[in-house]
Amino acid sequence: MSKDNQDIINMDYSEVTGRSRHPRMSMIARAAQFAPFAALTGFDESISESIRLTVAKEPLSEIEESRLNAQMNLLLAHVKEEPELSLVYFVPDEYKQGGAYVRYKGRLKRIETDTRQLFFEDQTVISFDDIESMDSDLFRVEI
Repeated sequence: MSKDNQDIINMDYSEVTGRSRHPRMSMIARAAQFAPFAALTGFDESISESIRLTVAKEPLSEIEESRLNAQMNLLLAHVKEEPELSLVYFVPDEYKQGGAYVRYKGRLKRIETDTRQLFFEDQTVISFDDIESMDSDLFRVEI
């Protein structure tokens, strides 16, 4: 043995390591030292948000507007029958410019012409101005 270590050979382990002064670290505290560190908090969410695509709301042509108006008048006449409707309507995005077109199918409960809204059985409310197209058995007239 080297003479350099002679002074600690016969020492108690706690004297060498200093364990008598410091309590042993818990496993949870030890694990926390090796946990991953995110220097840029929220960076991943920001990247995901910037990648998410939105589309601009397309204006309706005069023909499409007149078709929707005729369908709306037919719905007003038959709203008490609570017809089943399939719609495509625009939902604006909360965070970015633009939005998305959504398909919806439900049973119509009422129409409010003053607020220009359709109310459905499942509490969904859709504005007239957001509707792109509608389909229902009411619109299929047999000749």
